[in-house]
Amino acid sequence: MGKYVSWIEHRGQRILYSDYSGLKGSDYEAAVDETLAELTKLPDGITAPSITNIKGTAMTPRTAAKGREVAALVKKKRLKGPTVVVGASGLAASVIGLMQVDIHLAKTLEEAKEWIVENPQ
Repeated sequence: MGKYVSWIEHRGQRILYSDYSGLKGSDYEAAVDETLAELTKLPDGITAPSITNIKGTAMTPRTAAKGREVAALVKKKRLKGPTVVVGASGLAASVIGLMQVDIHLAKTLEEAKEWIVENPQ
């Protein structure tokens, strides 16, 4: 696994965790590239619950473009959620809502993990 992406387990559920918290610029882009690389390895059509932590990141045109890359890959590979984003506020939450309808927003990592195990797909 990479520096920013790992598989975690919560109550028997395996979850792809991408930790972008506090990242900016090229560090943020490198973290998203790690997520893209991990998603590419997954078989098409599987259920792959995921949590992405964006607390303390800044919404910019480049970060939004990276988010669209992830959404496009998920759609292309027909990956199923559930998907939770931690730490989105204001503009970021609005943009996420426009990008993909089935993303749940959570305030904390613990809340996100609980939501995933309580809402399997």
